[in-house]
Amino acid sequence: MESPILGGIFSFVTEGIIVFDVEGKILQLNTHASLLIDETSVELVGKSIDDVLNLTFDGAPLKPEEKVTSVIFQKKEVFVTPHGKTAFITSSSGQVIPVFISSRSIIISGALMGILVFRDITTEKELAKYKENTAKRLSALTPFLQKTSTGDLSTTFLLPEKEDEFTELFVGLKLMVDDLREVEASRDR
Repeated sequence: MESPILGGIFSFVTEGIIVFDVEGKILQLNTHASLLIDETSVELVGKSIDDVLNLTFDGAPLKPEEKVTSVIFQKKEVFVTPHGKTAFITSSSGQVIPVFISSRSIIISGALMGILVFRDITTEKELAKYKENTAKRLSALTPFLQKTSTGDLSTTFLLPEKEDEFTELFVGLKLMVDDLREVEASRDR
């Protein structure tokens, strides 16, 4: 069932959008959904949305009552990822993709249907992981920097085993403290 209203929306929205019937059979989807799932619209129309998405929360398969069609048509609730969890879809090529996903029932031309919107959040997840790693790495330096700032040059830290974006910082700090120790030692002579 092609909806002229949704057809216009489908053409410019960068999120994946899928329209499906009360049995969960896909009726229509936009190009972005097709690209994320890695199948053509022709291949996807008529398939079960729950089977196509192969949705998991943090890698755990959904129970039947947690699946999209059950939540929006039987429970009559909006389907969203539970707080604190990440939703993942598995594309037909086997790629596991973290996604923001939301679905609800709607009435189009007098018929009850479901609409699902999702987008790839890989970049957001990678950025969050990078921020967490950066904070962890820099917080390891805090005790060293606090003591060094008060003139206590007795503390040290280990240089990273593998080179990364922090290596230059760590090496620079180590060289600076080594130089300060030499200056202090020359004063004591």
